[in-house]
Amino acid sequence: MPSNSVYSITQADNMVMWFITSRGVTTYDASEWYLFPDSLGLPFTEHSYIQKDGLGRIWVAGYNKEGLTVQYYADKDWIKVKTPDSWPRYRAIFSFKTVNNEVFLGLKNQVYHLYEDHTDWELTELSIDGKDALINNFVDIEGQFYITTREGIFALKGDEIIYSTLNEFDFESSNVLTINKHNNSFYLLGFNWIGKITEENYELISDELGIFSESIFNKYSLEIDESGRIYYSSFSVPSFVEEATGDWKPLKVLARQQNLLSNQIFVDAENNYWVGDNRGLFKFNLLRFRNFNSNTNLIEDEVSSILEGVDGRIVLANPRALNFYDKGEITSIDLRDRYPNFVTRILDVEQTNDGRIFLALSSSGLISIKDGKIRQYDSKILNNIVTSLSLYKGDLLVANSNSVYRFTDQKLELFGKFDGIRNLVTIGNDKLAILSSRGVYITDGTDTQRYVVDEQSLNSTYDIEVWNDEYLVATEAGLGKLKDGKIVKYDAVELDRNPAYSILKDSENNLWVGTSDGIFKTDGKELVQYNKGNGLIGNEINRNALVEDSKGDIWIGTDAGVSVLENSEEINTDFIPNIELKEFRTLDGTILTNQTERSISYDENSVELKFRAISFFNEDEMSFQYKLEGFEENWNLTSDISNSPIRYTNLNPGKYTLWVKGRVESGDWSEQKSVSFIIKKPFYQEAWFLLLSVLILIAVGYFIYRLRVLYLIKQRETLRKLVSRRTEEIDMQNQNLKEAYKNLEEAHTKLVQTEKMAALGVLTAGIAHEINNPLNYIKSGKEIIKQITEQNNSEILIRDKDTFETVLVGIDLGVDKIMNITKSLGAFTTTSDKINNKVYLNKVIDDTLTILDHDLKNRINVSREYATNDVFVIGNEGKLYQVFSNLITNSIHAIEGDGEISISAKETKDKTIVYITDSGCGIPDEILHKIFDPFFTTKEQGEGTGLGLSIVYNIIKELNGDIEIDSVVDKGTTVKLEFKKETPKI
Repeated sequence: MPSNSVYSITQADNMVMWFITSRGVTTYDASEWYLFPDSLGLPFTEHSYIQKDGLGRIWVAGYNKEGLTVQYYADKDWIKVKTPDSWPRYRAIFSFKTVNNEVFLGLKNQVYHLYEDHTDWELTELSIDGKDALINNFVDIEGQFYITTREGIFALKGDEIIYSTLNEFDFESSNVLTINKHNNSFYLLGFNWIGKITEENYELISDELGIFSESIFNKYSLEIDESGRIYYSSFSVPSFVEEATGDWKPLKVLARQQNLLSNQIFVDAENNYWVGDNRGLFKFNLLRFRNFNSNTNLIEDEVSSILEGVDGRIVLANPRALNFYDKGEITSIDLRDRYPNFVTRILDVEQTNDGRIFLALSSSGLISIKDGKIRQYDSKILNNIVTSLSLYKGDLLVANSNSVYRFTDQKLELFGKFDGIRNLVTIGNDKLAILSSRGVYITDGTDTQRYVVDEQSLNSTYDIEVWNDEYLVATEAGLGKLKDGKIVKYDAVELDRNPAYSILKDSENNLWVGTSDGIFKTDGKELVQYNKGNGLIGNEINRNALVEDSKGDIWIGTDAGVSVLENSEEINTDFIPNIELKEFRTLDGTILTNQTERSISYDENSVELKFRAISFFNEDEMSFQYKLEGFEENWNLTSDISNSPIRYTNLNPGKYTLWVKGRVESGDWSEQKSVSFIIKKPFYQEAWFLLLSVLILIAVGYFIYRLRVLYLIKQRETLRKLVSRRTEEIDMQNQNLKEAYKNLEEAHTKLVQTEKMAALGVLTAGIAHEINNPLNYIKSGKEIIKQITEQNNSEILIRDKDTFETVLVGIDLGVDKIMNITKSLGAFTTTSDKINNKVYLNKVIDDTLTILDHDLKNRINVSREYATNDVFVIGNEGKLYQVFSNLITNSIHAIEGDGEISISAKETKDKTIVYITDSGCGIPDEILHKIFDPFFTTKEQGEGTGLGLSIVYNIIKELNGDIEIDSVVDKGTTVKLEFKKETPKI
């Protein structure tokens, strides 16, 4: 750490811890500390705060050398925010909080509010009944902003700060230091009291907290864990109170009391509790272990043996003292007070039914303690060596290094001889296990079975337990099991090659194994390890110091003290480290960390990657796996990727992806983090170089070839001339063909025009006749009007008014007739080339019949039937007039004398269909297939061009339609036109 004085704590979204210390703003990523430079002007005093807002930005507020500064960190840059204009110039005590994306400063009874736009501070002064409400703390509870003051609790509602409804409850004092919320209940910390507000009432939890003063810097902490412990500080010793009992205790981690005045208690994303004070920083995981050593009333640190007495007290044996734990209190007997020269150690403890506690004192023999009185026994028969004790079938058994004795009537009787005795363990009701340096002996008092193996480390045994119907043995080689007279390796529980010293099967059939690296727990499926890194007080577990008491708590004696795990408490250890790329470089020094496309030259094909794995649940018990895809298939295992880089050397050219994943203890693996890069090929393996080489070889070969075939040049030249001459002839023929095709196109155009002119001539004759009739009406009317009118000066007199009106009506009819004809003729002669117009077939057919009316009169009856008044198709209006003019004209010409033509237009879902049926002469079958051929006609020479139906066919196909003709000789012909229905293009 850059400094031991920690004033404020927070955590970023990527789990990195942030602190304000006496040297400035500092970060910690579980492996390295980083201190921001002084030039940034960041705060460094006890008045300072650091917090995270709703956008993940880190905010600081406090004093630097210049005065108050408020800044936030985003996109790797510090951004300063204007401080309130009215803020005092001296170092004032204040409060600070970010709530969602808004910022609050508190000074005395003044609240400064800075909204998201960061434009200006809005000031609110707090008071009740005319009395200033001096601010104690700002609190963010689930996005709701609360202010605790000496006059009660305030809250932000909308843009207004109001007096909170929490004040309706009658708690000990209106001077509330801070509040928090847990499981829908509010917890209040006052001066030396803690209370709880539920939905309907208030209850006092404790009014004795060890708080003797209020924080001079307005820094108060109040946190509640899932086990009912309430942690708090008020610039006081960090402490906790049991909600169920109201008892408070100073906070002790690893049996060290944090006896300095706390600045903050902070809970991170993994439920680690961090406490910062002016002597440093410490962390714990939900106090999973209660720890005891010489700092907490034990005589010595090491606990060599543990026993639960018949009176419920826990007996904790130090090497040279006995300690008795009873309901949180510890009393002790120091054997050195009785035996000043006592230099041996207590190896084992046992209690008989009469209440005597016997101690195996190694080279000092056997003693017992009862009611504080110590009795020493004559151990000459034992050579003053006692290694182990055990109760077996109601009797106390006492062992030295090679014999076991039964202790009855204050006398020792030989039970049996065994080599290298370390420990005695009673199994069930009738068996005794003797653990030795030369194997295991199992006896029922009569028959004895020895288990031994050639491997000495398996023969060196310390403890035994029956688990899942198997005898498991703690050995120097780890766990073993007894099988067929031998000790074999037990591979179902992997202890990372640690020797095993003690074994315990608890009441829930979990197996606990004490080793030199902490204790392992398994239920047969999952394995969990506890050591100093996650709260255990020491790492080496003694062989007679692993006990489950009558409440189900597990007592673990180590070389550094004793730890107690409340086994009934569920502890969440399912935390996953956040893995980030820290540095990526080649061994030649090229930095690739921040590059998006990482391409590496072939001559820098050795790389090194450093990651940081961020988790604080147990920094010492993280494991990682990694593999380089494109290089290897199997995962590599490592315990550190933060300080030990991952290195690959002499990689072949190609694409690679490094995959990394991690876990905490034996938890779930994290998602795989990937880093991809490319080792480029050397230039001589690149495609361009290979292509260039090929081209050079081709050029050389071509040059050689040219040298060898020079004699063929003349022949090739002769051939070229021949080819050139032939080419000219072909070009000339091609030109002649083009001219012939052009002449043919011109002839076709002329013929088409001739057809149009012929049709126009026919139409003109009919139209002239049609127009002459109404013109005659008009002319005759003119003569009649002259006869029945006379002019009298400026007036015209009408002698026969009825005749005059009749003549006018006739003239109007004539004029209307001429207008209809000319209107139809105008539509018929349109020259637009567009084929995507909306054309109404009713109108086209009616106009065509109007134009052809002269050829129909008095001879052919035309019937029309339209599905609707607006049957339409998408096409070219002029060309459709030409289609219907040709088809109806053909029908007229096919009828000799009187006849009928019927025209119908109907619509289906996707088509428009038109039928034109006549009663004419019909078309013979033998020529029906030729009628659409250009120039084919059945008329006399000079009467037709033979292009009419050919033009009709082409127009219909151009409009994406179909035409069919069904004809019967002497009965008539039906023409069927189909047009696909399309939405008009506007």
